[in-house]
Amino acid sequence: MGGGKSGISSDPRERKFEQTFRTEEDKIVHDTIEHGLVYDQYGGLLEHAIGDEYHVEPSTYYLNMQDIRLTHNHPDWNINDVIFPGGVFSPDDLYQFQYYRGTKELRAVDSERRYSLKRMASIDGANGKGMASAYSKYAESLEKEATTVSDKAVADGKIPDDEGHYNKHCMQYIFSHCRKWLRNHAKEYGYQYSEHKR
Repeated sequence: MGGGKSGISSDPRERKFEQTFRTEEDKIVHDTIEHGLVYDQYGGLLEHAIGDEYHVEPSTYYLNMQDIRLTHNHPDWNINDVIFPGGVFSPDDLYQFQYYRGTKELRAVDSERRYSLKRMASIDGANGKGMASAYSKYAESLEKEATTVSDKAVADGKIPDDEGHYNKHCMQYIFSHCRKWLRNHAKEYGYQYSEHKR
């Protein structure tokens, strides 16, 4: 996104977008259901969609518009009273770039971080379909690995042997590696990934 650790761009137009997103994201971040906010290329709010605790689906009418930007919240996980942040983009989130190629920016916010994927290439130059497919395969490949690592953490006494802590350990392992994948590979597909502490 530029602008250093704060994530605030030096470009006035981008700075305005960022300030709008942060204000609105702070209103939805702690809700237990997902909200999707869709903005046009000028920063006008087109839709505030309300989903459930696992997903939200804005109107395809707006999603097909040119250079839209959207953000949504990832509610905290709560497994047997073990609470942890909702995490980075899911594979389903990234399919936004495959099916709605005019998307300029996709964001997500959880109780710990703000995440952004921004199209830097032209619509024809960006490969959203390829990125979504590669990311999905990578995330799926991490599931067995996360189980192995978490089993060892339980055996070594590093985490309690209960469902909540076990799932938290697995999910955070997957989130961490997915964030690293996006940092290393998004640019190969014509996108820029960034994340910042809230």
